Parts: sequence; C-alpha cells; structure tokens
Amino acid sequence: MKRVQLRKILTKRYVVGMVLWLGWALLLVIAFSNVACLTATYPTVSLRYDTPISNTAAANARRFSAAEGKSGVLWPTFWTEQEKIEVMGLHKTTTRLLWFSGDAALVWPAEFLQGSYPSPLENDGCSISDILAWQLWGNTDAVGKELTIAEQGYTVRGVFRDDDLLVMAGVGESAFANGWQAVELAGVSDGDARSAALGFAQASGLGVPDTLVDGNAITSMSGLLSALPLVAMGITLFIALIRWMSRLFPGKGWIMTFAALLVFALTLPALLELLPPSFIPTRFSDFAFWGRLVTTTWEHFKEWLLLNPAYIDMNAKLLLYAQVGIFTIQSILSVVLIRHSLLVKRGEHHGQHLHTKRE
Repeated sequence: MKRVQLRKILTKRYVVGMVLWLGWALLLVIAFSNVACLTATYPTVSLRYDTPISNTAAANARRFSAAEGKSGVLWPTFWTEQEKIEVMGLHKTTTRLLWFSGDAALVWPAEFLQGSYPSPLENDGCSISDILAWQLWGNTDAVGKELTIAEQGYTVRGVFRDDDLLVMAGVGESAFANGWQAVELAGVSDGDARSAALGFAQASGLGVPDTLVDGNAITSMSGLLSALPLVAMGITLFIALIRWMSRLFPGKGWIMTFAALLVFALTLPALLELLPPSFIPTRFSDFAFWGRLVTTTWEHFKEWLLLNPAYIDMNAKLLLYAQVGIFTIQSILSVVLIRHSLLVKRGEHHGQHLHTKRE
C-alpha cells in the first residue's frame, strides 16, 4: 500500500517537474529573443544632443570622416524625431516621423513586409508602418505610392511592421531646417566604444553629447542576465553529475575534480565573450578595477534611464525591464527546480528502501 501511494506521489512530482522545466526553458528562449531585439535596436553607439546639431556641423562631421579615409573610421548617420506630423495619402492623418540622413537601418530596426528603406542619398523617399498604410490607403500595398509630408511629396519605398503610426523619411545630403537630435556611428569597434565615440564627436566638431547610448554595453548586460540562470543551472547539474560519478566510481574523486576544472577552463572564454571588453580587467589581480567598474556601469546605466527618450528608447526600455523580470522569475524557478529534484530523489531512495525491506 505504501509503495502504491509513493508511486502516485512520485508520478505527480515528475509531472510538476516537467512543467517547471518547460516553463524555465520557455523563459530562456524569450530572454535570448529579447537580446536579439535589443541588439537590432541598438546596433552601435548613439550620441544624443539636447540642442539640435546644425546642418553645417553635420556636413563638417562627414567631411572629417571622409578626410580620415582609413579603415576603422566612424561614419555618422543623423536623425531627429517629430510627433503629430500631418501626412496625406488617399486619406489624411497625423503620425510620428523620423527624419534621417544616412543609413536608415541604424535609426530604426524595421521588419519589412514590402520594399525596404529609402537609399542613403535619397531625399524624396520614405518607409511607413503597416498601421499607417491602412490609415492612408486601406491596405498595406503602398510601395510606389505618393504621400505628402509638410507640403512635399514622398514616394513610399517600403512598408514595415509596427504597432504605431510611423514614417521614416530620408533627406539625403540636403539641408534640414530642424537640425538633428541624434547621431548613430557606424564602424565602432567592440573595444572601448564610448571613448571612440566621444573622441570622434570632439574631433569632428559635433561637440560632447548630452547623453551617450552604448548599444554594445546595453545588449551585453541583457545577454548576461539571460545567460546567468543557464550557467547557474549548468553548474548545479554538473556538480550533481560529479557526485553521481563519484558514487559510481568510489575513490576517483580527484578525476572528477580535474574534469570539472578542465570544463570550466574550456568554457571560460565563451563566458567572457558575453561581456563587453570594458568589463574585463587587464589584470585580474587589480581588485580596485571591480569597484570602479560597478560605479562607472551604474552611472552609465542611470544616464540611459534618465535619457529624454525617443520612440526607439521606449521600446528598448520595455525590453530591458522584461529581461530583469525574466531573470528574477528564472532565478526563483531554478531554486524551485533544485529543491523539487531533491524531493524526487528522496522519494526514489525511500521507494528503493521499501523494496529492499519487502524482499
């Protein structure tokens, strides 16, 4: 009778454990999906200015990049955002508008249903969201159609998926009366991106930005939050495997310890790849580095949180908040899974004891 009851309890625990593992794995997939979205949102370093950059300063910065003429040179893409701009197609509505000059893919990570971005040199092309296409024409078949923005005609080059009314309009190399609020820098290496971007801003005449958004650091922090529960669970399972092997082969504990150290040494480079180079000390004996790193990272993160957000930043903040929530839930689930596994193991041992006693 006791064996039957124990078998029922163990069956329920197996089912609960399987559900918990599936939930944990699903959260892991969502977390790494968010990392990919953040990487697309912030592919490079973004300089933000409270006082808009003039056309003259933008042209000088581009001339500076062209004059450098060597590999590794940074090339600026300028953009600014306006809200409640009136546009007209077959119908009229107001929308959010992103003006850009340069590589549109650095400004907005669009998922196109039709067409593509306007070319960098085009000053009469635009891309629109599918929601806006429905508002203006009643369908998403809008590529090649004409719409009017600020009394100027633009040709739709692409329709992308988005939940908001949004237009991306290129101005090519022509003058832009409103000035530019932000600069995306192409060509930033994976090294100290912040220093390289600030150096370019000063040398090119753009001036020191009011805020700097380091895309690599933000996505690395997000990736680290995604990877930590996986690493912790992997270490736990590996320790359990070593204990099981030690019981299976008594007296061979030193072999298991050596194997554990070898696996750690082999996986360490891959773990370090998750971190931006600025997070890794030149000497691990430099203990003061870690205090400086915590202080600097917090200051940069606080700077990003207090940023006067553009539309793209609001989406990124939602993704990062989601990462923190997923990390918290995964950490709790990891503890629950470990405790649950111990309960199942005790139940199995108790079952074996009853079976031995009966025999």
